[in-house]
Order: sequence, then structure tokens, then C-alpha cells
Amino acid sequence: MSLLHRGLYVVQINDQRQPKSVGNKAFNIHQLMQRGLRVPKTYAVSWEAYDRYLQDDDSILKLLSQQLMEVLEPAGVYAVRSSASVEDTLEGSFAGQFKTILDVQGEQAILMAILSVWSSVNSPGVQAYLDKLPLQQRELHMAVILQEMVNPLVSGVAFSRNPITGEDEVIVEAVQGAGAALVQDGITPLRWVNRSGLWKSSPQHSPIGTGLIEMVCRQTRQIAESFKAPVDLEWVYDGHELFWVQMREIPSLKNLETYSNRIAKEVLPGMIKPLIWSINIPLINSVWVELLTELVGKNDLKFDDLAKSFYYRTYFNVSALGRVWDVFGMPRESLEIMMGILPRSERQQKFKPTWRMMRLLPRLLLFAWKKWHLGKRFEVDYPRLKLLPEHYNWQNTRNQNESELWVEINRLYRDLYPLVYYNINIPLLMGFYNTAFAYFLKKAEVDPAQFDLMAGMTAHLEYAPDIPLRDLQHDFHNLDPATQQYIRQSSYVEFQQLPGIPQFQEKVSSFMIRFGYLSDSGNDFSSVPWREKPDMVLKLITQGPVQEAHKAKVRYEDLNLPRLTSHWANLLYRKARKFRLYREQISSLYTQAYGSFRPYLLALGHHFTARGLLSEPEDIFYLDRLEIDEIVSYIVDERNSAPAKQLDQDYGLLAKIRKAELISCKDVHLPTLIYGNVPPLVDTNEEDKLTGVPTSRGYYTGPTRVVHGLEDFNKVKPGDVLVIPFSDVSWSVLFAQTKAIIAESGGMLSHSSILAREYQIPAVVSVPGAMELKDDMLVTVDGYRGEVILHTKAEIQQNEGSN
Repeated sequence: MSLLHRGLYVVQINDQRQPKSVGNKAFNIHQLMQRGLRVPKTYAVSWEAYDRYLQDDDSILKLLSQQLMEVLEPAGVYAVRSSASVEDTLEGSFAGQFKTILDVQGEQAILMAILSVWSSVNSPGVQAYLDKLPLQQRELHMAVILQEMVNPLVSGVAFSRNPITGEDEVIVEAVQGAGAALVQDGITPLRWVNRSGLWKSSPQHSPIGTGLIEMVCRQTRQIAESFKAPVDLEWVYDGHELFWVQMREIPSLKNLETYSNRIAKEVLPGMIKPLIWSINIPLINSVWVELLTELVGKNDLKFDDLAKSFYYRTYFNVSALGRVWDVFGMPRESLEIMMGILPRSERQQKFKPTWRMMRLLPRLLLFAWKKWHLGKRFEVDYPRLKLLPEHYNWQNTRNQNESELWVEINRLYRDLYPLVYYNINIPLLMGFYNTAFAYFLKKAEVDPAQFDLMAGMTAHLEYAPDIPLRDLQHDFHNLDPATQQYIRQSSYVEFQQLPGIPQFQEKVSSFMIRFGYLSDSGNDFSSVPWREKPDMVLKLITQGPVQEAHKAKVRYEDLNLPRLTSHWANLLYRKARKFRLYREQISSLYTQAYGSFRPYLLALGHHFTARGLLSEPEDIFYLDRLEIDEIVSYIVDERNSAPAKQLDQDYGLLAKIRKAELISCKDVHLPTLIYGNVPPLVDTNEEDKLTGVPTSRGYYTGPTRVVHGLEDFNKVKPGDVLVIPFSDVSWSVLFAQTKAIIAESGGMLSHSSILAREYQIPAVVSVPGAMELKDDMLVTVDGYRGEVILHTKAEIQQNEGSN
């Protein structure tokens, strides 16, 4: 028999089953009790009593008075609060809308407080709140909570996640005495932020003991984990016990998406033009969706949900990715950790397997088996994939009309998919095998940075330009001085016509054919490749210093490994070596094939320019795929004398506007994390110190040399601090003569970081504002803490005086 049928309207809240009519707030208290948490004795007046009151049934007040006298302590002091059907939901919290009366004593006073709570339903604020809800959610039933007051030594609130940003950190605010002081007396509370068991921030001087706050944080995490949702809690401490008095799910985090640029700095660094975005994002994110589907099965992920552009810079949706990792009890930053781009200090909770993960175990084992054998699959596919760049040779664009070019561009887009798949999977697996093998190196007391992983292998060297370039520089310096001087003053065409050095000319030509596809960014097909800048490459050969060979390092046969672990160490060693080779192969192949977009699109841009649709061919990079498709369709209809639909807008003007926007956003400083879909306010403040991610240890003080691209390579001098926007294989030729690296993008596995560790020079990457540094600024690079200290003029003069 229900409580209502038994005539009971005052219900004690406990760990037993409760009627729905006690309201949401009372039900949340019931759930706290179910989990064994200490809660003050609590009663609820069900909303059936309120419904009878609305029907002018005066007998309900007499009945309530009798039931209150039966259950309440005569000397008891109570807090009287609302517990409405619409309260504390994700659609609306109604925080502060209904009456709360504290320190109420005596049956009649409590009855008057209940009437006061009921009457607050008719306030204008509540009605305005209800009007914002969908019609089906506007029906309001009002229950009332009666909770014993605790004599508080300390009171406060706790959030299991940051309610503004959604970050995985516990925030605690507290005051001495009653919590009402926070509202009524305007007291600013003391504030603690705890992340992964460490204090992110805390008061310098606090009369409230840290032990109490640690207990609040610990129980807050336990409550959130038990409810599988971020929660907002109210608590009081009487000097002996910690009591929880209210709980609700944090409504502000519903549908909050968090975006991070850490992954983007690895795969899509810098500013991204609209056409590059409209091709890269569907390609890359479709592979990520496939990869995650392999891992967890069917899901609702879509490629366009995984990334967003802010000020023409790429940010990945870590909330969407985090929901996948939640299934396995893994940190939401798992992908960033695997890629080596998340600072250790920012890593969150450790791996905690979930029951759902146990159910997915067969799929996980199949996934692991497939990835373990991915190398064999790549070796089978690689010979076929190698043919792609030749099929899309830039010379094939001659004499093709707009529709023929567009057909080839779309075919290239489809053909690139398997390359993108390998170009994402192979580096991830390489990072996994490197990390696993590093465990055995540490056991052998060997620094991974001092270990020669590729000792005895040369196959991987053919995919990077630094060694062939070093050979060309040696050959150049072996020429007679007069010839050297003449070549330095010559253009590439003049150099090729110079008599008497056919072998050297042939080597340079071969180098251009072999590495001419390289550009300042292998992820931006609008970047001008080396083959279009032969004069710059010639200067690199003739004016660059001869590079030094790498220093000797520890080899595998030098390791002293226990017999019990040597088998696994050798297995991982061989896997790590193979996947380093695979990464060089797929990276080179992908860059070549992906770079084929440029000549085809420029050829199409020439057609558009000839028709007066664009001001210049390069403006095509400021349109997107759908816009280009509309233009091509318009041209085809016009050519076929079909009734051509007019273009939606002036695409030439649109390209100019977007080009101007990119220029205006060039110096924008953006945070690593962006919360929500609204672009953040731009921060242009300059600091005396830049910070980033340390990826190669050491210290060095010296002058900066800012390199934007190939045109700046020749200004780098021995002893410089190299400042670069991002890392790419073509930049490796600079590392022999520099003493430190500052990169605006990158992570632990970027080219700049790997080479810095090989050359044993400090590197700090993912440094916001790095490219705003000027040449010859004196800086100190701290490869331990990830800091770049900018010295003052006085410090520069002092440094010059000491020299």
C-alpha cells in the first residue's frame, strides 16, 4: 500500500525505496544515504499534500500538523527547503527560485515555513523560469524537505568537475560557520582546486584545516564516480563529522564541448585555409571515427563533430573523444598521452577498468591483434600505394578542363584514405612500441635519448633530406673556390647551364626530383614545394655549412638485460625499429600524394581566374570543396548550353574577405583549451617568459633565429636558437648548427623533438607566440621546465660585455 493510501504525507528519507512524490532534491538525498554517506536526519512533505492545499482542502494543514508532531523532535531545529518536481534537473536547476528557511523550531513554525515554500511557487521568477521549459516539463509539483540543522564549524560546497570549463578537477569553497553566510553576508569563501590528488590552487593562509578539505575532495570524487555524473554538493562539518546536505548533477556541463589544440599542433599546425580544412578534416577525422569504431563498436561519432576551427586554427573535440575513453575507465586525455603531447604535470586519473570494458574485452583483443599485425598489412599494401604520386603527377594537369580536373581531385581525395589510415595508425603504434621498449631501457639504466634505435639500419634514411643534403654540401665545398663563388651568385637555371661540373649538377637535379615534393608544411597542400623554389634549395646547398654526423650512442648489443626479460625487450626493439621505418615510409608517401592536390587545384584556379571568377589562381585555397563544386557545376552547365543556375555569391570577393581575415588573425593568441563553441576573446598581452612543453632536456642561452620557411634557412648561424612554427621532415637540415629549439607547435614525437634529443640540445615545443619573437633576441631555453626566458636589453648588453 502506498504512503498516500495510508494517509501519510510526511515521509522520512532513508536508504529504503522512496515515493516519487518526495521530489528531486529529497530523492538525491536518499541516493546519498543509499551509498552510506552521512546525511542529517531528513523528512519530506510529499507533493500530494501541496496538491490538496491547492484544492482548498483546509484539512490537509491539520493532518500535516499531526504528522509533524509525531515524527519531529520538539527541540529539533530544521532547515525547510523546496523539493519540486522540476528542481535540480539537467533542463533547469531552479537554484534560488524557491524559498529556503533555516533554523526553524516547533511544529507551528515549521508548518508556516512549509506554507512559505508553497507560496514561492507563484513568484514571478519561478513563472519566468517555467516559461523557458518545454511545455511537457512545465507541470510543477512541490514537495518540501525538513532536514535537521547541524551546528556547523565549517560549511561549503564542492564540485566534482569545474562547472565553467568541465575540467576534471574538484573545486571546494568553504567558510567558517553556516553556509548561509556565503549568500546573506556576502563573504568571499576560501577556495581550493584539486587535480589528480594535487593542489592546483589553495589559500595561502587558511583557518580551515587541509585534512578536512582533502576528505571533502576524496568523498566528492567517490560520489561522482558512484553516480557516473559530475555533481555539485553542499556539506557541513560540526568539528567531528562531515555531513552532506544536498546533491545535484551539474547542469552547466550538459552538452559542454571542450576543444584542445594539442593534437592539432601535431597533425594540422598553424593557420588552416578553408580549402585545406574542407579536405583535411573529413579525411583525417573519418579515419579517427573508423579507428574508434574498431575499438568500441557502433557509436554516434561523426567526423565533423571531432574538430572545430577557431580563428582559422584547428581544435579537436576532446569531450567527444573523452566519452569514448570513459567506456574503458581511461583518462579523457588518453590520446594526447599516447601521442606524447600532454605534459606529465597535466595528466589526470589513472586507468580504472569499467564493467563495460569487460564486456568489450573480445573486441579489444581483436583490435589489439589487428594492430599487432598492422605492419604486415602495410608491407603488402605499400608497393601498390607507392604508385599513387606517379598517377597524380603535376604534369598531368596540362590541357585538362575544369570538370576533368575536378574529377581527378575527387578521385585523389578517395585514393588518399588508406594513406591517411596508415599515417595515423603507424605513428600511434610507433609511439606505443617506443614507450614500451623505453621501460626496458630504464631497467637497464639507459637514457632512451642516448639509445640508437636504428643502429645498423639505413633504409629509413632515404626518406629524409638531411643526409643527401650533407653529401651535396660536401661535394660543393670540394669544388674550386671560383666555381663555388660563381654558383653562389647564380640562379638555379644559370647553375644548370654552367660547364665543367656535370656530376654535381646531376646530383643536385636528382636531389630536386627526389625531395622536390617537400614544403614548409606537409599538412598544407597550399604550401609552395621545393621544386617550385629551386633557387632557395640551391642556396641551401651552397651557403649552408657542412653538417656534422650524429654522435655515437648506446646500441642494443650494449644492453645488459636479464634473461627473463630479454625476449620481450628484443621483440619490442624489433617492433619499434620496424615502425620507425614504416613511419618514414608512410610520411614520405603521404606527403607526396597529398601534395598532388596543389598542382591540380592551381590548374583549376587558373581556369577560374581566366573566367574572371577569382583575382588570382591561389585564391582557390580560400574557398571550400562545396563552393568549388558549385562553380564547376556552373561552368559545366554553361559549356553544355544548359540553363545554368546563377552562382550563390561572388566567390572572388569571398576569397578576398577570407584572405584578409587570415591576415588579421595571424597574431591572435589562443589558449590550449577552449570551452564551448564560442570563440574566446583574443589575448595579445606579451610576457617576459613563454611557456610550452619540454621535449628535450638541457639549458642554453643564445640569440634567436626565426625561420618561417625555406627562404629563411640560410640565415641560421652556428650557435643560434632555432625558432620555428612547426616541425616537418624538411626542417631537419637545420638542426646540426643550432643549439636549442623553440617550436610553436609539436609534441614528444614531432620531428623537432626527436631530432633535438638525437642532437642532445634543449627543445621546448607548443609555445604560444613563439613566432612573434624577432631575430637576435637573447633567450634562455629551459628544456626541463618548458620555459623560454626573454632577456632585457640590460641583460643583452651584460651578455655582450661578458663575451
